[in-house]
Amino acid sequence: MANSGWTLTSRSKEEAVIRVHIGLAGALIVGGSMILAAGMANAGAAAINWELKTPAASPPARYQHSMAYDAARGQLVLFGGYAHPAALGDTWVWDGSNWTQKSPPSWPSARFTHAMAYDAARGQVVLFGGYDGASSFNDTWVWDGSTWTQKTPAASPPARFLHAMTYDAARGQVVLFGGHESGFLADTWVWDGSNWAQKKGPTPGPSARCGHAIAYDAARSQVVLFGGEDGGSRLNDTWVWNGSTWTQKTTASPAIRNNHAMAYDGARGEVVLFGGGGQTYLGDTWAWDGSAWNQENPAASPSARYQHAMAYDAARGRLVLFGGWDGSAYRDDTWVTSASCGTITVAPAGMPGAIAGQFFQETVSATGGNAPYGYAMTAGTPPPGMGFDTVTGVLSGTCGAAGDYSFTITATDSWGCTGSRVYTLTVSSGCVQPFIILQPTSKTVVSGQQVLIEVITGGTDPMNFQWYEGASGDTGAPVSGAITDLLLTPALTTTTNYWLRIGNTCGTVDSATITVTVTSAGPTITRIKSKTSKPGSSATIYGAGFSATPSQNTVYFGKKKAAVKKARATSLQVTIPSKAKKGSVGVYVVVNGKNSNTVQFTVK
Repeated sequence: MANSGWTLTSRSKEEAVIRVHIGLAGALIVGGSMILAAGMANAGAAAINWELKTPAASPPARYQHSMAYDAARGQLVLFGGYAHPAALGDTWVWDGSNWTQKSPPSWPSARFTHAMAYDAARGQVVLFGGYDGASSFNDTWVWDGSTWTQKTPAASPPARFLHAMTYDAARGQVVLFGGHESGFLADTWVWDGSNWAQKKGPTPGPSARCGHAIAYDAARSQVVLFGGEDGGSRLNDTWVWNGSTWTQKTTASPAIRNNHAMAYDGARGEVVLFGGGGQTYLGDTWAWDGSAWNQENPAASPSARYQHAMAYDAARGRLVLFGGWDGSAYRDDTWVTSASCGTITVAPAGMPGAIAGQFFQETVSATGGNAPYGYAMTAGTPPPGMGFDTVTGVLSGTCGAAGDYSFTITATDSWGCTGSRVYTLTVSSGCVQPFIILQPTSKTVVSGQQVLIEVITGGTDPMNFQWYEGASGDTGAPVSGAITDLLLTPALTTTTNYWLRIGNTCGTVDSATITVTVTSAGPTITRIKSKTSKPGSSATIYGAGFSATPSQNTVYFGKKKAAVKKARATSLQVTIPSKAKKGSVGVYVVVNGKNSNTVQFTVK
C-alpha cells in the first residue's frame, strides 16, 4: 500500500483536524502510487447510471455533511456540514423530487464530519459526534421526522469526528467504527436505541483510521468497511463485520482513498462506492457483490469529489448523492442513480375473442416491479367503441366493427420501470359463447323483504337466462319466471342460495353461487302516548318487536336514556329522562342490538 507521506505529530487538535479534513490539496502533490483494480462488469445486476436532478429547492453548497434514509417517513434526511467560514446546523429532507428545509424545535449544534444512520428497529435517524472547528463531540441525537432529541446514554463512545456508522439489520443495532480524536481510532461500538456498548472481537479488526466508509450489505447480512486514512497512508482494504468479528477480504480493490461515500443499493443487492480523495479527487463508481469490487462505467456521473454524502432512497429505488468538495468549490448538486429495474410482466398473455356490437372487458395487470402501477396504450388503437383506463388497466366497451386490432399496453411502476405486451384483439361477427363480466354478489335482508340480484354478461345474442335456487350447477329448483340477467327475489323469510345459467347457440356458462342471508326484523314504533310529556313524566310507546323483559329494551329520547318501567311485546311504559332536551326529539328503541325506526316527540 502506497504511503502518502503524511505523519501525524503532536500538534494541536485543530491543526490535526485541518490536516485530516481539509488538507487533501497538500496531499495531492506528495508521493504514492495509484492502485487500480481491473474492473469487471457485474453480470448479476444492471449497470449503474447517474442522473443530475434539478430540484426547485436545494440545501446550500457544503461538504462533510451526513445523510440517512428515513424509512418510516420515506425520505432522506441531511444534517449539517461545512461551508466556509462556518459549520452548519440545518436539517433538510429529500422526497425524490425536491429538498425541503425543516424547522424543528430542537436540533444538534452546528457541526461537520459527524455520522448518521437510520435505526430501523426504533424508526429513528441516529446522529453521533462530529466537529465544529473548535471542539469534537460525543453526543447522540435522534430524528423522528419532526424534531431532533438528544439522548443521554449511560455509556457512550469518546468524542470523535470522521467516523462511520450504519444500521446492522441482522442484529437490530447501529454500528460505529473508528474516527479521529487526538489520534486515530479503531474501536467498534453498537447502539441499541438507549445505550452504546463497545464490541471487542476475538481477532484484530481494521487498523485505526478515519475518513473511511461503512454500509450494511443486506444481501449477505454483514457490515462492509472500505478504505480511509491512518495518518501515514490512505487505505484500500475491505473488511466485513458479522456482529462479533471483523474479517478482512482479499480482493482486487478500488484505488486508495478516504472521505468517499458508500451505501447499499437495495434494488441491485450490492454496496455502491463513489469518489473520495486519493492521488487526486476521484469520481469513480464501484459495486461490492460480497466477494469482489466491480467498477461501473456510467454514461453520466457526478464530478470527482470527496466528503460528499450518499444514501439509498428505498421508496424510489435509487441512490442519492449530494454535495462535497471538488478541489475548487463546495458542491450543491443532487445526483440519483437510475432505478435498477427488474422484469415487469404484463398479463394476461392474450385477449379473448370479441363480437361486434357486444360488450367486452379485459383487465390488464402487472407484476414483478414496485406497485402501484400506471398503464398506457403506447402503440396501436383498440377497436372502435372501446376505451382503456390508465389507472385500473381495464379495456372495455362495445366493439364497433369486426377485424383484428393490435395495440401495445405498457405498465410503469413507482420507480419508473416499465414492461409491455403487444395484444391482438379479434372482433368477429360470428358466435361468442356467453361469458360473465361481473359475478352476482351475496346480500343480507330483513325477513319479509325482497332483493335485486344482477349479473353482467357478454356473448352473442340472443342469449337466454334461467335463475335457480341452490348451488351453482344444481338445476333441480328453477325460479319461476326468472329468465333475465336480473333477479327480483320473492319476499324471503329464510336464507336462500341462487345462481344463474346463461346460454346461447354457442354454449352455456354458470354464475357463482350467492347467498341471500335473512335476518329477523328489529322493533317498530307506531305511536307514543303521554299526558304531560314533561321530563320525569310517564309515556307509553306502542309498536311491535319489543321484549317483554323491561331490561332488554333500551329507549332513547334524543341522546338520553329513558327508564323502562313495564314492557310487553307491543308496548313499553317509560319515564321521560329528567335531562331530556326540551322541544322535538327523536325517540327510538333498541332490542338485541337492533334499532327501531325513529319517531319525533315533543318534550315540554
